[in-house]
Parts: sequence; structure tokens; C-alpha cells
Amino acid sequence: MKKKWKGLSALILSMAMIVTMGLPAFATSSGSGTAVAANDMNAATGASTATITVTTDTKDTTKGYDGDTLYAYRVIDATLDNSANTLTYSFTQKFTDFQASEAGKAYQNITPDIYAGYDTTNLKAVLSAFTAYVKVNKVKADYTSTTEDNVATFSNVAMGQYIIVGSATSTGAYVYQTVSAEVVPFVDKDSNTYKIYPKYSITMKTTKPTGSKTIDSGTTDDGTGDAAKKTASIGDTITYTIMGTVPTYPANATNTTYYQKDTLSNGLTLSSTAASIDVEGYVGGNATRLTSGYTVTIDGQNLYIDYEYDIIKDYEKVTATYTAVLNENAVVGTAVGNSNTYDLVWSNAPYDGTTYKPGSGEDRPKDVGYGSIEDTKIVYTYALIIDKYEDKVPTDKLAGAEFDILSGTTKIGHITTDSNGAASYVGLKAGTYTLRETKAPAGYKLAKDITITINSSASAFASATTTTTVTYTSDSTKAIIKTQAMNDQGVLLWVDSTGKTVANSANPSTDTTTYYPAYVASRTTAVTTSGVAGKGSASDGYYKVGVADAKGTTLPTTGGMGTTLFTIIGIVLMVGAAVVIISKKRLNGFAE
Repeated sequence: MKKKWKGLSALILSMAMIVTMGLPAFATSSGSGTAVAANDMNAATGASTATITVTTDTKDTTKGYDGDTLYAYRVIDATLDNSANTLTYSFTQKFTDFQASEAGKAYQNITPDIYAGYDTTNLKAVLSAFTAYVKVNKVKADYTSTTEDNVATFSNVAMGQYIIVGSATSTGAYVYQTVSAEVVPFVDKDSNTYKIYPKYSITMKTTKPTGSKTIDSGTTDDGTGDAAKKTASIGDTITYTIMGTVPTYPANATNTTYYQKDTLSNGLTLSSTAASIDVEGYVGGNATRLTSGYTVTIDGQNLYIDYEYDIIKDYEKVTATYTAVLNENAVVGTAVGNSNTYDLVWSNAPYDGTTYKPGSGEDRPKDVGYGSIEDTKIVYTYALIIDKYEDKVPTDKLAGAEFDILSGTTKIGHITTDSNGAASYVGLKAGTYTLRETKAPAGYKLAKDITITINSSASAFASATTTTTVTYTSDSTKAIIKTQAMNDQGVLLWVDSTGKTVANSANPSTDTTTYYPAYVASRTTAVTTSGVAGKGSASDGYYKVGVADAKGTTLPTTGGMGTTLFTIIGIVLMVGAAVVIISKKRLNGFAE
């Protein structure tokens, strides 16, 4: 019997070494003393106890696992009779109750001898099933400890074999893999008596998913050297990818909830449909497009991807790629920006509760017993204010001046100054632009082209108060933004044949009125007040530029009636002069 239990200890230890990351890891404890050092072992009696220290294998410096609870269940009693010099083993009542509940299983009627001779596969099945049993039936543990600095300590532990189960708290994020530890006397060959180590130690394997989010395309760096600061123009389509590594759950876990969530601010509109979102699983850097094993749910500004663990468990990580459009509600400047926040959520207590199913009517979980990782990406956008005035009298503001806004040679906007000489264009990514005056106020000359560079380090920012007027159309081909419009609360807008708009998350059509998705047909931003250029900052987001016009008339240069008229008049005058000169010469000739 003693040899069998020594063999079991070696078996469990070797199993812990060969179990892969894809399977639950079980391990056994080992004595911390040595057989030859007298002070490292004690004479064993029936009342002997020892300490078990459990070290988690995480190197997480955030110590999010501190305060997690570990439970030790004695499954085998070790009874030492010093007078007879015998050591016997028997299952505890907890384990026999467990066996009774496992009707039809191979281990239902086993003995400690058979248990001691179990191979890796059978032992793993017993330990995993027992863990589920004590969790589901709320079986009280023999000893309880909490983790601190990676270690949990069980003191004054009676002799026997234990199954130790971890359970993360609301602050923890780790999935603990069940381990086996034993406090068993051994025969000291020198004294031929039973001894026991005062301390046993074991390492508990844990897994913690990692998650991240990237912006793949559709944005421009701010131009200041900060690659993390992304900018976009209103109407731009942005591609995002969210990633999560897959945790390791026991085969019979009852709660393998694992999902990704992305929440878009009201300045972003999800343009991907549930069917078009690209979900992939990765092994060794190789991606496989998933066609099953997940469910996509779009709820307003929230995107959820719930995974089926049994289908994705062999992947190292999963990703989902989708697109969103910077919309008409985009926040200008760097103070807030336009964010979307990614949450990766998983059950870190695989035997507590049941797996969440989308469409079940239950609230999607994210509280005690669930770990999470959050990653937020922000896209910024800027705005332009033109201050139009007479060059010699800057306080005289000029209305009616029209400007094209060019990016390179491409016209991206057209604005007209109001009675205060102000005009604004909202929603510009960082970059260099040209302001070209196409129409000057009556009695003034056109200004020369002005080149400006907008980014967060620009010096011409000003505070501003503006009012934006938006018109809508049901014809997406006539829209300047190709996604359905939303109000500033993130609710979809609908429009009827008369142009009336209503906000509703679903089509509000009735028997008498038909509503269609509303699209932005035009946007006009009026400047109510604006500060002094250079007195604001990138957080304000409004780049202000003054444009002076001089009095006078700018002559047309090509192709206009004015050119034609002046040309004709010039020709007539030249012909007339020639006729006069010829006539005079002829008269002079006759006179001679």
C-alpha cells in the first residue's frame, strides 16, 4: 500500500508536467524538507499536521488575483497507528457521497487502492468531476485560504490527500486549475519509523485571457509623432479589430461564459452588419475564418460576440473585425474625442452557475465570478473657423464670401461667411488643407489661397460655440454620410416622405405613415461665438484663420464675358485707329 501511494504521488506529479495548456492541469505537492535533515521532518503520530502552501504561477504585478479564495477538500484519510506501526487509507464521507452521485461512472465504486493506481486520464476525470460536484452542491471545504502575493497558506492540515480548488473574486481575473496535494507520513530508513514533513508546497496553474483592440485603417496619425493619436474626418470609415485569448476550462465546467463587447460613442456608427463581421480563430499565428461557435448581437451602440467554448477551445485566440463611420455627432477636439470601448469578459469560476446564452432573456453577466479586460480607442476630429474681414479695418466683418476647402486637389467642403464674417466646417482629420476663396463680397477682391496645417500641436486653435443644422434624405445615394443617421443620444433616425424625422431603434412605420432610414444630406455649422486664434488649444478643436479682402474689383482671368467684352472693345479701338491713320495719309497725298 505504501508503495502504491508513493507511486500515486509520482504519477500525479508527472501528470502535472505533461498536461498541455489546452487541458486542465493537475499537480501534487512535494515535501519541502529532506529525508536526511532531522530538523526538516518530525515524528509522525495520528494527530500530526502540516502546512500546505499553494503558489499560483502568475507573474501579474497588478496583483488582481490577491484575495481570491482557495478551498482544500480532504478526499482520503490517512490513519497512522504507531503501536501497530501501520498506515491505512480510506475515502472520506465527502468522496463517498461524490461517488454515490456519479452513477454509471467508472470511479463510482473504486477503492483507494484502485484510485492510487489510476492513470493520468482517469485521475484527471475524477478530480475534475469532484470539483464540479463540490461547487454545484456547495460542499463545505475542510480548509480555506486566500491568496496574497501569489501564495495561499493552509495551516494545521491533518494527514490525508486533498483536492484544492480555486475561486476568483470580483477583483480576480484568473481561472484556477484544480490541483491535488497530500500530507502523508513516510518511513524514515534510518530510524525505521514514520516521519512527516512540516511543510508541503505546490504550484497551481492559472490561466488569464488577454485582450486588445486595434485600429486597422481609416484614420490618420495626428502628425505630431504620437502614433496612438488617431484622427478622421466625418464620413470616414474606420476598421477595428478586437482580440481575446481563449482561457482553459475543465471538460465538465458548468460556466464557460466568454464574450467580447464593443461600445461605440455617439460619434461613431457601426457600419458592419452582424453577418459581415469577420471572426477568426488563431493557432500558431495561422488564422481560420469561423462560421460557427459564436453569436453576434447588435444592440444600439453595443456590439456583442458570444462564443461557444467547446467550439473555440482549441484556438489560442479569437478576433473580430468590423467597421464604423465617424458620424455627424462627432465630438470636436481632443478633450473627449470619439471613443469605442472594448470589454473581454469571461467566467473565472467555471463551476459556479451556468454559461450565458444570448437570447435567453437573462442579463449578460459581468460581476462577481467574471474577469474582464478593457481597452479604449479614441478617434479625434477637428473643425475650421474662417474670420473674414476688410484688410485695413479688421473689425469690419464681411458676409457672403465663399470658400472651397481642398485636400490636395480634392474639394472636400464649401462654406459661406455669415453677417459676422464667420464660417465653419466641422469634421477634419489632421492634415494640410488649402482655403480657396471662390467668391468675394461685392466690392472686394478675391484673397489669395491660404495653406493651413491642422494637428494637435497647431497654434491657431480658439474656443468656439457653434450650431449645426442637418438636413436628411431617404436616398442614400444623395447622402454625404453613407450610414443611417442618429440623434445625439445614439438612436437611429427615420424620415417620411414629407421630410419629418423621428428617432427610434427600430423602423417606426405605421399603417398610415411609412418611414425610411434617414441619411445626412447636408450639414451647415454656424458660429455663434469664437475666441481669439492662438488662445485656445487642441482640446477645443477649432482651428481659426483670418482672411482679409481688399477693396476693389478682381478682373476675371479666363473664359468670362468680361474678358470677351474687353477683347472686342480693344479690337474695335485698334481698327478705328488704323482707319483714321490711313485716311489721313490718303488725304495728305491728294493735297500734295
